[in-house]
Amino acid sequence: MVVEDIEEIERKYFVDYDISDIPDMLCTYYENKEFELVYYLSERYRTDFFQCEFYLMMSMMELGLYKRAYKCYKKHEGDWFQSFKQFNIYWKHAAIYSLYFKDMEISDYYWDIFNEYFESKIVQVVELIYDGMSESIQNTELFKNLSKDYPLLNKVWDRGSQKELQGLSVKSEKWQYYTDYNFQISDGDEYGIELVYMENDLEIYSYKPKNVAASMHILRDKDCTIILDCGSEMSQGRVMNIPVRSILNRLNIQHVDFALVSHAHLDHYGSLSELKKTKVFMTEETGRIIKCVTNDVRFNNIQFVEAYSYLEFDDIWIQFIPNGHILGSVLFDINWKDKKRIIYTGDFSLSDQCTVRGLDLKDITKNKTKVDVLLMETTYGDKTDMLTLESYEKIFISLCEKYLKYGNKIFIPCFAVGRTQETAILLAETVRKGGYNIMIDGLSIKVTKLYKKIIDSKRDILNGRVNSCNGIRDIDGKIDNNDVILASSGMMQPGSTAAKYVERLLERENVCIMKVGYINESQGMLNVIKNRQYDEIHFEDISLSAHAGYLELIETVETINPDTVIYVHGRGIVMDEI
Repeated sequence: MVVEDIEEIERKYFVDYDISDIPDMLCTYYENKEFELVYYLSERYRTDFFQCEFYLMMSMMELGLYKRAYKCYKKHEGDWFQSFKQFNIYWKHAAIYSLYFKDMEISDYYWDIFNEYFESKIVQVVELIYDGMSESIQNTELFKNLSKDYPLLNKVWDRGSQKELQGLSVKSEKWQYYTDYNFQISDGDEYGIELVYMENDLEIYSYKPKNVAASMHILRDKDCTIILDCGSEMSQGRVMNIPVRSILNRLNIQHVDFALVSHAHLDHYGSLSELKKTKVFMTEETGRIIKCVTNDVRFNNIQFVEAYSYLEFDDIWIQFIPNGHILGSVLFDINWKDKKRIIYTGDFSLSDQCTVRGLDLKDITKNKTKVDVLLMETTYGDKTDMLTLESYEKIFISLCEKYLKYGNKIFIPCFAVGRTQETAILLAETVRKGGYNIMIDGLSIKVTKLYKKIIDSKRDILNGRVNSCNGIRDIDGKIDNNDVILASSGMMQPGSTAAKYVERLLERENVCIMKVGYINESQGMLNVIKNRQYDEIHFEDISLSAHAGYLELIETVETINPDTVIYVHGRGIVMDEI
């Protein structure tokens, strides 16, 4: 497809809200090896065009999502042959895919039309593989030469030789759950606490949030009580503290020895004001961020700890290990009186981000002591089809470049802590090359300035390209003078800076609103945007999450190999049927 054609097709989509040429656009993006973008658009419009199923399967194969591709293939197994004949594009790829899926009807068709390069060599190779000759064929010059041009032949070999993983093997019989103890707080609210672990005299309780996740966990025995995180939750635009004192009274806990805070997100520290006399430990970065965004936390009882340092208290040893979520975030590796080893992940990610490195599981496994209990967040434990963070970052950058190229304004509601800074850095190169103006507004301004103070000694995280309001007071003026705007709150709470921007942007044309983080589905502003997409406003939903993805959760459990896994901050891990 010539450049003029793709530009006309892109203009229809990125300017006129016209999706009629999506299949042709996918064809060009696939030719250009923009497989992440092909995946994203195919997934989004798969109910509108059957071709999207075709491109979804092919992009999955190119991205290494072989089992997801097979699921897509099986969904339309009876239709693939006619579809391949109808589209008659990428037939070499289609033939290799059909070999991988052992669909010989498609394969036989394509062997008949293969060009001279193929002759019958690949057929011979594949027949040998499926006849049990895998070991002998892999080392032949024929296989090596063919697999250079068609790398998926290696996957055919893996499949034929039974070396491919046959699914995600998880020893679920080892995972124990304790739900014997559950009650409601006496004041009539639906707040509650759940006993999730009990062994000898050690008990672990987890707070059960009312709406979205607010984290608090209590570890206690007859001599000691500690709290892991003490967050708040949002309800109808208001911050709601956990009724910590009521919970402690119900558990007959008179004294909390100390509390640990994993990171500076409200759902993990927001109820610290309930622990007026309790000593609290957190990293200095976490403390500085909290102090930057709120005056509700008293710092006279807070002590800072360093990453990888140890805290000792009455035969309890705790190590603070960076966990890859946001700046200053850590997990807690707890040795409970030489009786139990407990890992509390907090919110975590194995993927490197722009401002923090991902959790290195070797930091946990280099201690050879058996892990008895893993309290693990599972925010995305039910998202079996997630791409990697790196792939979503590519999608985000590509879409931003295209929307800006065709004259759109881009607005991104962002959490003030972490997501704003990560998003701004991802856009830095696009902004520099295109000469665009990008602006940060709301509470995100203060936090971004703090981030720069903390890590700017290493590099200018925003490359000097980001403005903070430009001295302009009115929102319309800010929109007129900038191409990309990032503003808090990320949840678009009523009355927030982000909500005010959206109200004004909904009155304009050539606007794209990009959701890059979690927003509660009950949030009214989100529903307004969704109802007006396609004909009045562009809306993209790209998961630039600092939480562990589905496969990262599986990897974490299998690597740590604990005796007991306790799911928190989510619904647990949904087992993939593949």
